[in-house]
Amino acid sequence: MKRCVNMGNSLENAVDQGWGGGKNVSLEDFERIKSKGFDTVRIPVRWDDYTGGAPDYTIDPAFAARVQTIVDNALSQDLNVILNIHHFHEIMDAPEAYMPKLKRMWEQISLQFADYPPTLWFETL
Repeated sequence: MKRCVNMGNSLENAVDQGWGGGKNVSLEDFERIKSKGFDTVRIPVRWDDYTGGAPDYTIDPAFAARVQTIVDNALSQDLNVILNIHHFHEIMDAPEAYMPKLKRMWEQISLQFADYPPTLWFETL
């Protein structure tokens, strides 16, 4: 990794907010990023706001698919991708209470991206 750009304010909005949700991120964005000499994009994602309740904490399939499309678009431009869990504030206040949710989210994310190339990197939190 030499030059990285952060795709903030794209997938880190709360579910009840109208902005974000990756709606404005396109393949052309990654083409432009690559053409400017970047080799890596960091994609912060607010997964926890798009999950169901305990004990499964199932990630909303439509949201997961949107994240996957964005990751696919970035990788198609030969960019490294850093994908994380972002704005999971509850775990900072009560780590033991929210560790099952964090673990379950990563189980789902890891299965979703299990067959991806080693240029997809994961930032835990």
